[in-house]
Amino acid sequence: MTKQPLAVVTMAFNEAMLLPIWARHYGRQVGAEHCYVLDHGSTDGSTRDLPVNVLRLPRSPHDEHRRAVAAGDFCTSLLYFYDRVLFTDTDEMVVADPARDPNLVEFVRRLPGAPSIVSAFGVDLLHDHTREGPLDWARPLTDQRSVIRPFNSLCKPTLIRERPDWAAGFHFSHRVPATTITPFLYLFHIAFVDNDLLVQRQIERNKVAKAQVDHHQIPPQPLLDHVKRDMETVRRVGTKLEAGDREFERVRARFTELLDRREFVQLDEFWELPRRFRGLI
Repeated sequence: MTKQPLAVVTMAFNEAMLLPIWARHYGRQVGAEHCYVLDHGSTDGSTRDLPVNVLRLPRSPHDEHRRAVAAGDFCTSLLYFYDRVLFTDTDEMVVADPARDPNLVEFVRRLPGAPSIVSAFGVDLLHDHTREGPLDWARPLTDQRSVIRPFNSLCKPTLIRERPDWAAGFHFSHRVPATTITPFLYLFHIAFVDNDLLVQRQIERNKVAKAQVDHHQIPPQPLLDHVKRDMETVRRVGTKLEAGDREFERVRARFTELLDRREFVQLDEFWELPRRFRGLI
């Protein structure tokens, strides 16, 4: 049986701001017909007119463990029809390095049969409030933001070709003994891409019933204050987001080692977004 190369999946609840960005990005990457949204009982109309596949689920209290299991089962079922499946949150935009591959489909066509579960190199795409204004959501985000911060908790093992058995939060797979952060594949986390968006989403997240307490329960203003303080104090370095670069490979190796020990670390420096990523998201 001939399979399609790649499907992309997310699970969402009331993400009116970000779902159109998610659908636009992955529609360009793999085709809208290969994008799937698991709508966890949205009430804001955010999934009503999306140009992608939408599966509507009944609402239940947010539980990261149950979410990981449900998403894993659905993604596994898609492997009957796709060679690989990528799962992302609605605020996670994965891209192949444009210096090598024009899109994710071409990237996965280059991948060998193993490893069967791999991670992208993950960074936060940030709002530098000292130099950048509010976003124009009709324009590419990476034309308007220039600062990134590597964080190994964003190096999630969510590009799969076998059942993933994800842990809560999708940070680990119980299926594989070691982490594989794949070169030439990057995840841009856009939760902090705009300070107004950050506050609005945090207000809504504070309202959501959850089975476990997590960072989504932090009040909006203290979270915003923390983000702004970091932007004003953390040191900045030049462009490093390139496979093969000595410093990048050192960080990638360190992130891999820490993830294998189930430890999270955020880099204590900001990197410049390389020009080759401008306009991709």
